[in-house]
Amino acid sequence: MLPHPTLPPTLQRLLTHFWPHFTRPTFTTFTALITGLITHTGPRTVCGILTGSGLARHWHHDRAHAFFSRRKWNPHHLGQTMAHLITQAFTHPGQDLTLAIDDTLIKRSGRRVWGRYRQHDGTRPKNHPLAWGVCFVVTALAIRLPGRTTALALPTLTACWRPRPTKPSPGTAGHNGPVPHPQTAHTSPTAATARVLDSARTRHAQAHHGLQLRQAKEAALPAGHRLPGPDPTPALKERLNRCAQELAAAQAAHEQALDRVLQATTPTTGGSTGGPTGQDETSQAETGQRPTKTETAIALATRQAHQFPDRTIHVVADSAYHSPALRVLPPNLTWTFRLAATAVLHQVPPPAPAGTPTRPGRPRYAGPRLGTPEQIAATAHFVALGNDTGQEMAVIDCRWVRSLGPTPLRLILVRNPHSPQPYEVALLSTDTTSPAEQVVARYTDRWPIEVCFQDSRAHLGLEQAQNRTRAAVERTVPFQLLAYSLVVVWYRWHGQGQADVAARRYHQPWYRSKTDLAFSDMIAALRRQVIEHRISCRVPDLGLGGLIREIVRDWFDIAA
Repeated sequence: MLPHPTLPPTLQRLLTHFWPHFTRPTFTTFTALITGLITHTGPRTVCGILTGSGLARHWHHDRAHAFFSRRKWNPHHLGQTMAHLITQAFTHPGQDLTLAIDDTLIKRSGRRVWGRYRQHDGTRPKNHPLAWGVCFVVTALAIRLPGRTTALALPTLTACWRPRPTKPSPGTAGHNGPVPHPQTAHTSPTAATARVLDSARTRHAQAHHGLQLRQAKEAALPAGHRLPGPDPTPALKERLNRCAQELAAAQAAHEQALDRVLQATTPTTGGSTGGPTGQDETSQAETGQRPTKTETAIALATRQAHQFPDRTIHVVADSAYHSPALRVLPPNLTWTFRLAATAVLHQVPPPAPAGTPTRPGRPRYAGPRLGTPEQIAATAHFVALGNDTGQEMAVIDCRWVRSLGPTPLRLILVRNPHSPQPYEVALLSTDTTSPAEQVVARYTDRWPIEVCFQDSRAHLGLEQAQNRTRAAVERTVPFQLLAYSLVVVWYRWHGQGQADVAARRYHQPWYRSKTDLAFSDMIAALRRQVIEHRISCRVPDLGLGGLIREIVRDWFDIAA
């Protein structure tokens, strides 16, 4: 490409929003590298990105490598800024947001690559599901682009996830008994503190209800009368104060556990090169206290919920993302996921009669047993889903005692009436107020995050960077996913959707039914804008003939 650092004004105004998160030299490198990542069509290694920026003859390649491995910047800060840009471009003030969460395995091999483990890869065959690589948990806002009938998932926050070690490190005491499975969610610190906080809330609610009931009875008496027997009001107030202290302590403990997860999921800001094997193990990680995938997802979603306190964020995830930690989500955060076929649900507990005094002990979590989703579907009442697919759904309010305890849940079973299967999809949601059709439609917006991963690999080289140090590994993938969101946001303001679709159908007439924009159309439009601006800026300096010769020489260099 042309060795000119000038950016198109449309892209420059968009990148200016990220200025507060960098120093002046680092911001210059950031703008050049993200432009090179978008415009380069060859391998997207770090040197390839520098080549795409047009500055390979002017900058030493160590400047590009140092940006990912040694410079001070936080991808989560960039992701939060990108989330603000997405909400400003695609939503109205106060509108609810749909947050899709999933993980992807960036295939890497080599013993010195930090975070590289042999772990599950959803893209591999079922009989060979493991592969070497680095796993990343990604949150993406599902949006609707004008001119498209389907949603797009724009990544915001990304965190590197490492599985817990199943063997004790050398020199440490062994585990007494069988080693816990690394995916066991209920052994995590966040899930444990969530259980304690849930019990503390129940006890506090009981104490508050008992005091209110006593005060209501006293208020109903005529003037000058009192209830027989000793007055229990001081004891009830003391019990309420004690429960309030327990609730505050449990809340503080859970917030501390969540803060530790947030710290563990925050990428390093440079300077870490890893140990002799590239893993840079810490004592906390050696004891098996790394957060689970669900804990990491909850931490990222909680950070987004705190970023938008005036909006309700609806998380949609697959069946792997559930944990007892979901009992104590923020008030403006809901969670919807696919229910496992072996989960056993229960009915909602019957409400206590009005005026019933509280009894000592834990109240009932749930009512009678409902059974597994297949057993529930055999007797459930299905109604039409309300779309053109002909599917039916059944809605049941329930409890999942073994995992989420007394948390109010809603089970939504979706089936095809012409299929022999009892149901096709079983969704479990903490959102018990939205219509069931809206919850199902919201969950269908989870699939675009898979399309995002595929497009990022095809057009942004998601697996092509050959980093190995900790800071570089943790920050290169978020940087590439940020470019995906940046392209879509730029196209929202400056793209020409119908014209690009018509041009694609003209140049490729076999796409007769193409009506929706693809990410390839958006990034091609931005590439044309960057190249046109670079050419227009160089004409006064070199003249038309010299500019043509330089363009031809640059393209020969790239082809070689």
